[in-house]
Amino acid sequence: MVWKKNKNKDSGGFFIEESSLKPMETLKNLSNNSDYWKAKKEGHAYISDERKTKFAFPKFSEILNQKFFEYLAEQFSLDHEGPHGYHHWLRVLYNGRLLCGQNTANIKVVELFSLLHDSKRVNGQSDPEHGERAAIFAETIRGTWFTVTDKEMQMLQDACILHSEGLRDKDVTLQTCWDADRLDDCRTGVDPDSSLLSDDLAKQELIILEAHQRVLNQAFK
Repeated sequence: MVWKKNKNKDSGGFFIEESSLKPMETLKNLSNNSDYWKAKKEGHAYISDERKTKFAFPKFSEILNQKFFEYLAEQFSLDHEGPHGYHHWLRVLYNGRLLCGQNTANIKVVELFSLLHDSKRVNGQSDPEHGERAAIFAETIRGTWFTVTDKEMQMLQDACILHSEGLRDKDVTLQTCWDADRLDDCRTGVDPDSSLLSDDLAKQELIILEAHQRVLNQAFK
């Protein structure tokens, strides 16, 4: 697994181990490239110079843990080597946490969405009801594996139910969930549809390119 427990005994946080990411080719012909790699090495999302001091990549999760992740992986009915298994979930998680470092989205909802949205698929191709099943499943494990407010639960269920509908939403949390998922679309041979990404993300060539590179290099696999 690519999750490692925090060595600090006083913390229950978990994080994605950096060494689980396979090396990516050096990005060329892009502005601020040196700043980008410096930020990546320090564990931060790529953001413009004037915003670097304001946002930081959230290294530790406050809501996810190893046992929860393993529980979700074990109940999944499809092959994890397929396009909708936990390799995909973890890249969506990584994408979502990067995006949450740049906006005001509810990171608990985004993290839960990343691991739950495809967790109840029964078909690797057409499965139009998998989002609704994920939303129902989330309610059954609420209070056992995670705790959220009623408002957060509603957002999580909405995000799961609608994530395959080709929608955009003004709510930053819903849109961040869907953006994080769509950034991994190229795993199926389809580039992310920029018209469905948030206006701010659609302009961030480096983040989109890095997400593409994670798929090409089979990050988290």
